Amino acid sequence: MLGILQVTTQWSCFMVILLLFLIYFPFATPVLPTSDNMSTDSHHHKNPSATTAITISLLSFIHLIIILAISVYLYRTASPSAILNWTSFLGIQSTVLASIQYIPQIFTTYKLKAVGSLSIPMMCIQTPGSFVWALSLATREGTDWSSWLVYCVTGVLQGSLLVMAIIFERRRKQEEADAALFVDHEGEDDSYVHEADNSWGGRTRHANVNERTRLLPDEDEADL
Repeated sequence: MLGILQVTTQWSCFMVILLLFLIYFPFATPVLPTSDNMSTDSHHHKNPSATTAITISLLSFIHLIIILAISVYLYRTASPSAILNWTSFLGIQSTVLASIQYIPQIFTTYKLKAVGSLSIPMMCIQTPGSFVWALSLATREGTDWSSWLVYCVTGVLQGSLLVMAIIFERRRKQEEADAALFVDHEGEDDSYVHEADNSWGGRTRHANVNERTRLLPDEDEADL
């Protein structure tokens, strides 16, 4: 019973995230094309449109209703072997859907070579949490592989995403540090050259001074 409570709690959290996504989606403020964002389209992916958000949400709710109806029907009419086959199918389906969720994120992160909006601390919690969750389900009596396989797969996928995020974030900080160091050295070189020019000019002027040098410059030289 506790395993069912675990899965139901996680499913409820995902549904809350979906509802919040629909509630706070900027339907009334579309991004208009400008010269700035048009020039950067090749470097940044476009945000999802309102049509895409509504379509995905409707498909999720329709999928939920269909799965729930079939599950209730099989629970009341089908044999235990048929129910077991249905649960195995649902486990495989959830694993495939989880892969569809993470693979685009992994590909986009690898392509951009940047963390973006990903949260490294959150992934540090979720990655080991996925394996702990899978272990807690696998060790329960009467559970099948279909109930914990999806959490192992998501843990592996999210772990690979976490490794890439850490590498790219460290690389970004190192590049920023190198750039700041280069700017500091460049400023020091410029000041050194400026001081050298001043000292060389002073030595040149003093080298040209002798007993025949006038105390006051000519009017033309004074104008210069």
